[in-house]
Amino acid sequence: MVRLQDPYIRLYGDTAIVLVREELKGASQGNPIQGQYRVTMVFVRQQGRWLLASMQFSPIAGAHP
Repeated sequence: MVRLQDPYIRLYGDTAIVLVREELKGASQGNPIQGQYRVTMVFVRQQGRWLLASMQFSPIAGAHP
C-alpha cells in the first residue's frame, strides 16, 4: 500500500516542484517493508507534456506508520 498525503505544488513557468508525504507498507520478495518518506519531484514541461526530471525520497526520522 502506498498512501500519498499533504501535497505541496509550486509552478515556475515550465517547471513544477511537487512535495508529498508517502506512507509505504507492503512486502518485497516475502519480506515486510514499511516507512514514511518525504518525496520531492521535479517536472519539466516540454512540447506540452509534463515529464518527471528528478525524484528524491528522504526517510522521515521518528515516523511510525
